[in-house]
Amino acid sequence: MQDTGAKAHPTRQPWLLVSCLILVALSTVTVASNEGTPMAVSLGDKRPHFELPDLQDQMRAINEWDGQIIVLNFWATWCPPCVHEIPLFGELQQQFAEHNVQFLGVATDTKANIQRFTKKHPLAYPTLYGQNAATSLAKRYGNRFGSLPYTVIIGRQGSILHMHNGELDRVQATALLENAIAQP
Repeated sequence: MQDTGAKAHPTRQPWLLVSCLILVALSTVTVASNEGTPMAVSLGDKRPHFELPDLQDQMRAINEWDGQIIVLNFWATWCPPCVHEIPLFGELQQQFAEHNVQFLGVATDTKANIQRFTKKHPLAYPTLYGQNAATSLAKRYGNRFGSLPYTVIIGRQGSILHMHNGELDRVQATALLENAIAQP
């Protein structure tokens, strides 16, 4: 056999091995972290069931509002666009109440923060809370990146009609509600 004189560089081989080991470890962590995690919903899917406490520490279940159009809004007290949406959602709750529309807030925050917040900014619709539980719930409802605010429109039959990342303005929200009302 003829020696071409090309030799593997001795300092490159350990880095290649370390890089491969890191990739294997990361893929194992990703697979392990997804085990047992319910899949996120898509448009048209039935909404996942959940229970979270309200601000009086009463457990509330999503099925309490079955048969209604639900505007499920994930928010936090420290999120400026979330805070900006709240008065609008209160107005829309009143405007569309006769059409059986129910806004429901899910705060990814502590009860104490929400209570301080509501002293300055009253909420015109039920609000549930649960830091990690609310964040996990938002992911189950399709919020893959954990962005806030995040709003899901659920139809009367319990199917997911719309999912929206970011702040909704009056025109967008009204159009979404009118579309939901038109659904059977």
